[in-house]
Amino acid sequence: MTTMTDIEAAAKTFANARSDLVDAATALRDDLEAVKRKHMKRLKRCVETTAAAQAVLTNTIDSAHELFVRPRSVVFHGIKVGLQKGKDTVTWSDATLVANRITDQLPEQFDVLVETTYKPIASGLLQLDAETLTAIGVRRMPGKDSVLIKPVDGGVDKLVAALLKGSEEELEDAEEA
Repeated sequence: MTTMTDIEAAAKTFANARSDLVDAATALRDDLEAVKRKHMKRLKRCVETTAAAQAVLTNTIDSAHELFVRPRSVVFHGIKVGLQKGKDTVTWSDATLVANRITDQLPEQFDVLVETTYKPIASGLLQLDAETLTAIGVRRMPGKDSVLIKPVDGGVDKLVAALLKGSEEELEDAEEA
């Protein structure tokens, strides 16, 4: 039979392993930050230059629609430029009115043209008392206990969780292969 001493020992082993993982993740994050700082100035300049060049190219193409009748686009220096037709859209001011008109004028297409949803909302039902739930045919299911393993330090939890998730996925991939 498992005792609290067994659980404490397992928790200590986990805490020590996690501490090593946090140290490694923190070192990785620090190294990545140093690399980002090293390259950030150049990256910002490149982003600004590229955005400005894109704006000039966009304005140049936009002012020359007549050049893109046939063909609608061309490739220069590995960049496809030209015009393309945008996707059509529809708008309406009163969805209920449009749905009612579809019902009247296109009843055979109603299911294709109108989305209907009609389902209970669990978060609202949880607010009702047991008697009311029974009266409407709903049962409240109690939550089940589950294992809790959650570090109380919050510093690099997201990075550690991502690393752990990545290692789980790699293990699954290896098992499948």
